[in-house]
Amino acid sequence: MGAIGELDLAQVLSNQLGVPVAHPDQLVDIQRTRSMPLTPEMAQKYQVLPLRLEKRILTVVMANPRDLKAIDELGLRTGYVIRPILARNCA
Repeated sequence: MGAIGELDLAQVLSNQLGVPVAHPDQLVDIQRTRSMPLTPEMAQKYQVLPLRLEKRILTVVMANPRDLKAIDELGLRTGYVIRPILARNCA
């Protein structure tokens, strides 16, 4: 309908959900490391994209950062604290 821009919508959702928004530029600079604890199958199942691994925190971009079941399961399967970030459309 065009009543609100995609960037504005992402920011409103970010504020409402209490999670940051992943800017498309961040997705270009994803850590490429063999130590990333997610398999492609896990990423697909939970609809996540691993962004960064720092100490015991795995930051993942998610379409739905309120999916607590996915966050909990990822934490259990990987052994890391999961920090979700809201994905925004790159178009």
